[in-house]
Amino acid sequence: MIYKIIEVSTAKPVGETYVLVHFWLDKKAYDDGKPPYLINDFIMALRPMGAEAPDEISPPQPVERDVVKELRANIRAYWERAQAKGWRGDHSAATPVAGADFYEGAALLRPKGKAVVNPFARDMSDPHKILERDDVKELPGSTEERVIEHP
Repeated sequence: MIYKIIEVSTAKPVGETYVLVHFWLDKKAYDDGKPPYLINDFIMALRPMGAEAPDEISPPQPVERDVVKELRANIRAYWERAQAKGWRGDHSAATPVAGADFYEGAALLRPKGKAVVNPFARDMSDPHKILERDDVKELPGSTEERVIEHP
């Protein structure tokens, strides 16, 4: 599997990080310019700071979180669920109408052109100071190839 992050912004209604991702089954399909096998968008509650207790007695201390690592882990977890369920096509709510058919196995769940219920309005408002981070600014257009084995 290879995925490409297309957009990172803010989902306006909820103020959380919005991520649009395209997935291909392998690097050859991506390199050959094939259409994505699967498209999904995510609303992620990412925060730059967290709190961790060094032990059971001490109070939690503020720590910087690796939001890019969390974001990529969410994407990989989705891919694993998608593969287990046989999802393919456009599973996103990025636009008012579906850009491609969306399937679960052989069942067509949403045809291309069908209206998307509550498409995500997006902007760059960044209430949690995620989008301003240099590591996050580098994400749109980035790819990651992962070999995920299935039983």
